[in-house]
Amino acid sequence: MARLKNNNLQGPFTGKLGNLVGCRWKDGYYIRTRPDKVNHPNTEKQLAQRMRFVNTQEFLLPLKEFLRLGFGAYTADKSAYNAAMSYNMKSALIGNYPEIKVNPSSVLVSRGTLPGNVKAAARAASNDTVKFFWNVSEAIPEGREQDKALVVVRCIDEKLSDYRLDAARRKDGEAEIKLSKNFRGKEVACYLVFVKQKALLGIVNEEGISDSIYCGTVLIHG
Repeated sequence: MARLKNNNLQGPFTGKLGNLVGCRWKDGYYIRTRPDKVNHPNTEKQLAQRMRFVNTQEFLLPLKEFLRLGFGAYTADKSAYNAAMSYNMKSALIGNYPEIKVNPSSVLVSRGTLPGNVKAAARAASNDTVKFFWNVSEAIPEGREQDKALVVVRCIDEKLSDYRLDAARRKDGEAEIKLSKNFRGKEVACYLVFVKQKALLGIVNEEGISDSIYCGTVLIHG
């Protein structure tokens, strides 16, 4: 059943009407057709696509809050989370069905055109802390010394993640994040992101955030 807006037969509607579905996205109403019935829903190709979706989703869901910022420049026609799903399903999976899995080194937790291509690494320190290091001897883009450095960690085998938005400045060359005891004894993938200050105020565009930089995996210890 469909519901008319403003009681107008010629106006927008939400819900199902025959093979049409009306829905609202942001400030507009949209109509799409319902997919045809699938006669063979369990072909290997379809099973592989489901596995690609599920594995990507399982990796990204714990990062969903951060992805609102990380992929915030790509929300013209989808949510930031869906933009992250779309990119990483195409670029961060390895293997063939049924051995498809996420490759953490290929994952992007942020995407943009702000320069961020530096050599970076992470290591575990005491007291559940991860330290990040990046090369500041390389030429820093003009005017970018004060860019904020953000750090993100994602537990490899469990649904845990954490991040820090005020970790350091680009020119500092190092930052750290203190994790909860829930991470102790677990391996985490580590990512570094540079942003302009205004991105932290909710003004996110491609020029204001870098592609995330993979810094390796570390084992957390207390």
